[in-house]
Amino acid sequence: MLRKRTRLLALLPLVTSDKANKIRDQLAVIDRLIGRPKEFEPSPSLVASAAGVDGVGGLQFQVQSPPGAGRLVKIPFYLTSGDFTQLSFAAPEVGPMVYTAAGPNTVSTTNPVVSFTMPNDTSGRQAASGFIFTTPQISWSKLRVVGIETTQSYAAYGGNDPARVLDLPSLIDVAAGFGFLGAGYDGVTGEYTDPRNYNRGTIYTLIKNLAVGGGANLLSQEGYIDASYYDVKNAGFAGLRAYPELISPNQATVEVAFVGPPLANVVFSISLVCDIQEDTDYGTYNVGPYDRPAAMLRSDVGTANSDTRS
Repeated sequence: MLRKRTRLLALLPLVTSDKANKIRDQLAVIDRLIGRPKEFEPSPSLVASAAGVDGVGGLQFQVQSPPGAGRLVKIPFYLTSGDFTQLSFAAPEVGPMVYTAAGPNTVSTTNPVVSFTMPNDTSGRQAASGFIFTTPQISWSKLRVVGIETTQSYAAYGGNDPARVLDLPSLIDVAAGFGFLGAGYDGVTGEYTDPRNYNRGTIYTLIKNLAVGGGANLLSQEGYIDASYYDVKNAGFAGLRAYPELISPNQATVEVAFVGPPLANVVFSISLVCDIQEDTDYGTYNVGPYDRPAAMLRSDVGTANSDTRS
């Protein structure tokens, strides 16, 4: 049977197409009887090609699995400098423009959360810029920058006029046929006409010049960029131009600006997302897929791995 199979194979390139089809049918019968020889089974490279995991020229690729939830860490940025006098509040508003854990219009190196209220400056200017945020020195680990994340929430009122008290609608303020009576409710139009109790608009937070150790800008454009691109609620991390190492004493810095109508308020924080490469207490980790955004999509809260998924 094997000799016959060999002779038939040798005849294939020498015969017409009709004869070749008959020879192939005979070879199929022989293969069913004796089994396909090892040399005619699909090679691993063909299997890899069919699976889509090989490259040009038959190169095969192997990748490390994404890091677990404990390997990606968020390093907070703290407000370390800024001009708190570039805008002023006009009476009866008193401010402050910036509030941190250290107090009004004061930098803080212990808490990354910043509350910003746009002053009702008499100049009419509605932008404040030049606030520098800096990460602490991380002496316990060698890190690889993965991306940045921002959080932004909006308060009801930020002017801080002592005579103004919040009076938001409540079910207690319901009168028959007139709806809510609190917070300046107009029973004719059905609108709340007293704007003093509400945020006057939205503060847009902008960032620029993300750098590590005084290096080049890591953001995708020069100048200010909307911080919402990097919001923690987004499905995945927005990419950076490069993913440098962060090794003490180097620190990362970013410049922040706020734009919006007078008395609007935002509570803001920003974090540097890093992949732990080496830890002084817990050793060395496999490098994570910081250059493969699809491997770092956030999964639903409550799953076994709520920070990353592969």
